[in-house]
Amino acid sequence: MPIKSLKEITLPEYRGRHIFTAKLRLTTFILFWFLYVLFMKDWMEETRHVAIIISSCFFVTTFCYYNIYRERFVVPSLFLEVVADTVAITSIIYLTGGPESTYFTVYIFYAVVAGMLYNHIVAITVAVISIIIYSAFSILCYQDYIPPLLVAMDGMVSPAVRSPYFHTLMLALFLTLAIYTTKIANYFTQLRERMLEARNKELTALHQMSNAIRSMVSLELVIKEVLQGVMQGLDFGLTLLILIDKDTKTLKCYPPKDNPMVKRAEDALGISFDNVSLPLDSMDNTAFRSLRQNQIIFRREISELVVGIMPAIPKERLDGLQRELGIKKVVAIPLVADGNVIGALFGFTTLYFIGERMVQTLESFANQAAMAIQTAQLIAELRKKNVALIEANRVKSEFLATMSHELRTPLTAIIGFSELLLEGVMGELNEEQKDSVREVLNNGSNLLDMINNLLDLAKVESGKMKLNLSRFDLKELLERVGHTIASLIQRKRHNLIFNVGKDMPPIVADEKRVQQIVLNLLSNAIKFTPDGGNISISAEFKENDYHIVISDNGIGIKPEHLETIFDVFSQVDSSATRSYEGTGLGLALAKEFVELHGGRVWAESEHGKGTTFNFTMPYLNESTHI
Repeated sequence: MPIKSLKEITLPEYRGRHIFTAKLRLTTFILFWFLYVLFMKDWMEETRHVAIIISSCFFVTTFCYYNIYRERFVVPSLFLEVVADTVAITSIIYLTGGPESTYFTVYIFYAVVAGMLYNHIVAITVAVISIIIYSAFSILCYQDYIPPLLVAMDGMVSPAVRSPYFHTLMLALFLTLAIYTTKIANYFTQLRERMLEARNKELTALHQMSNAIRSMVSLELVIKEVLQGVMQGLDFGLTLLILIDKDTKTLKCYPPKDNPMVKRAEDALGISFDNVSLPLDSMDNTAFRSLRQNQIIFRREISELVVGIMPAIPKERLDGLQRELGIKKVVAIPLVADGNVIGALFGFTTLYFIGERMVQTLESFANQAAMAIQTAQLIAELRKKNVALIEANRVKSEFLATMSHELRTPLTAIIGFSELLLEGVMGELNEEQKDSVREVLNNGSNLLDMINNLLDLAKVESGKMKLNLSRFDLKELLERVGHTIASLIQRKRHNLIFNVGKDMPPIVADEKRVQQIVLNLLSNAIKFTPDGGNISISAEFKENDYHIVISDNGIGIKPEHLETIFDVFSQVDSSATRSYEGTGLGLALAKEFVELHGGRVWAESEHGKGTTFNFTMPYLNESTHI
């Protein structure tokens, strides 16, 4: 028989306890010899055979202990160990008065110690062997098979006049009481250990659930983990989660997936828990009214929980299901997030009583679940809104593209006829008329640029913008853009400074889009730089990148606006009375075009002292595909 079979009938730490008993036996043996030599030196000759028996018993128990420790002949060795101990105790009783000695109580002490160190089964074994040996000893003494040896501390004493079996009966009574007390003590010890194990299991499940749901963003996964954690940690036969559905204004039921009890319940009721709901305005269900008031509820009948649910379930069918599943009690804990009840956690148990500790643990599960569920619901809501925003943005882009095409057709005609009027094709105009036509032509051109920007933006957002890569001289392009805006520079008396690095290799990019990037950034600098200010354009090639910088000493940008100036339709001054015109598309398009080339753009500014725009373009081959 393996040693684990012996461990199963003892408390934990069997090996350590057995080592302790061996040490205790050795101490007792040494103490016996000390007292024997001290008090019985005058009768050592008469009692030497008793001392030999006690010493032999000690060596037998040592041999038995060795066998048990080495896991050999465990049960026979344990039995022989108890017999040897009992024989040694009986020998001491013989020394101190025989059947009349009051030292028979040592048997009781031995049984109690066995029960305390092991369990009541070992104590019963000790008690049975003690009664058998003591009874046999008493009978042999009273029948004169064993000669009397009545030795006391002060010498020989006369036999007492009690009944021959008085001490035997007292021993049986005391051993019964000792074993019963030991059994009760062991019961409460084991009960406490089971409670600690259950508590550890609950905390482990709670910790695992918390770690699992903390990283989850899917509501379905969170619900699955919560239900699984509660069932594992609290040993509920069945758990259900009820959540408020804001869209349908109902309570929705979420059962654990692939649960045999759920399958049995659904088969018996003829419905799926996923299809069960309760209108929030239902006033007949007192249980859910209490839950919505953040109260914990207990119910003995399931039928009380389903009042008003859709579809309706007959009470007789519910009562039959409850008997079949053996459910005795139901507890429900409200799920509270930010002070609002968002649902409830139900536990169904076969126990008649649900302890306070279990309720507290279920509350901990509910608190963790409420936070995770609320987070998952918010993420789901954000995703839904994000999808709606993406769709709205797509519709907006399509609308802008359509409207831009529709507006550009008549606008082209307006610009064309304005140019014909200025050229005098339709007759000579006086100066006042020419000024008016020029105003029409300028505003028409500005409007056309705006429409073209909207079209470009729509193409970029829809992913339809394609780059036409070619090799060209970047320095030449920058100078060409400078000539294009020369009239604007002269009108505001700005100083335009060029600083382009020498030996700059030709760039491979979409020439039209790069020109548009530089033009948009320069136009922004001209717009926000006071008359007579300085604007500079510099470019250099380093670390396999083209680095272009456009600086001004204008009004600058506040730090809080630097993160948003490249957003579509963004305006630093968006008030109705803003001093500077513009649509907020120029910088946004510049950023999009730079990033299409694989570069990046950023701004540096000190409010009141000017702004510096930087953008980089990677060195590419003409065969590169972007």
